[in-house]
Amino acid sequence: EAIFVSGVERLYKDSRLLTASVASSSRINMLLYASTWYLWALANAIAFGVVWEKERIALWVIPSISVLGGVVVILGRAPTDILSGAIYALYHRPFDIGDRVTLAQPGCNPVLYPMLVKEIDGLRTHFITASCELLLVENHALRTMSVVNLSRSPATCLRVPVQVPASTPASQMTDLVDAVKQYCAEAVVDWLPGGCEAQFASTDFAQGHMNLNLWVTCRHPPADVSAVYGARSALLLFVHAYMESSGIEYVKPLAPLQMRESGSGQQLFEPQPLSTRNSGGGRTPLQEGRYNAEHSASWWSRAPDAA
Repeated sequence: EAIFVSGVERLYKDSRLLTASVASSSRINMLLYASTWYLWALANAIAFGVVWEKERIALWVIPSISVLGGVVVILGRAPTDILSGAIYALYHRPFDIGDRVTLAQPGCNPVLYPMLVKEIDGLRTHFITASCELLLVENHALRTMSVVNLSRSPATCLRVPVQVPASTPASQMTDLVDAVKQYCAEAVVDWLPGGCEAQFASTDFAQGHMNLNLWVTCRHPPADVSAVYGARSALLLFVHAYMESSGIEYVKPLAPLQMRESGSGQQLFEPQPLSTRNSGGGRTPLQEGRYNAEHSASWWSRAPDAA
């Protein structure tokens, strides 16, 4: 019953979005039709004047050209931008109302999260951002952007970067990769079978880790951003839990090193005792972190009341 109800709601939503898209296309089409009609009327008026007033053509041609030139200078690129934007939105139709898209400059990554198309008119397109903010973009400006329509895209292949300590034995690294592939094969709700590839991209011995790239194909539609991010989060949580259970740990200094001058002028390095670094009344660093997290959460819970 729940599946049936969700299917009916989905069909109802799609029908409403389709109706809104058709209405938007009709408005833009009427704008282009009116522009074409006015240009046709102007051309006929000029032809009529040339045919019937050819003996006095010199009396009105120069003033007419001056007036037309002044109008062109005043309007600038506005008419061409309006027409090019309307043609782009109507005939190229990179998206429809209800689609989820990302915008970026050519060759650059998107700055904003995927946005929802709310309305399309002859001049601009209305987007709803991930923060529920209304973003207006001129249609002629969209012509110069890279538009990725997630609603029309195929299955998403995600790159999930993972840092593995360089001190990890090769056998454990192989077991980690095999465990990730097995997890993706079993979690058929989130990932496509056979759609997981693991490759070590580079090494960073200065930081003490190797960069492992997990290429996984998500089963969820690309437009369902929350489901895709949720599947990615679950995969990262699995990798963390597996590394913790298998004993793969990052080797870090237990205490920061300090530099001081000895009596002979030589520089010595010595660790700072933990007791001098605890500012929370004898708490350990882990307890201090939990204490700060709890007090930060309690502060945020009191913030609206204080406002």
